Amino acid sequence: MTKNQVLEAITRNDWTLKEINQLSHLVRVLTWNKHHEIRFKVPKGSPDVHTDHCCIVHGCKFGDDDCSVFTQKKRQEFDCEECIAEIEQG
Repeated sequence: MTKNQVLEAITRNDWTLKEINQLSHLVRVLTWNKHHEIRFKVPKGSPDVHTDHCCIVHGCKFGDDDCSVFTQKKRQEFDCEECIAEIEQG
């Protein structure tokens, strides 16, 4: 779906299911790209339990308010299962 098709669909206000699915996929891909852009700007630091399991987008997998990944003190080492699942659904 191109940018012009999205704008046209918005103004028409009669979205088809296919257009909604395409737009949903586009948002997931753009979010994924932004996630990686942010992720690799964060300093690597020494690994800890958070760098192996937590996500800069989806947060701390342990519920820690001071998560080294979510607070961007250290870089997330692996792709988050939730991020991967969101992309695969598209």
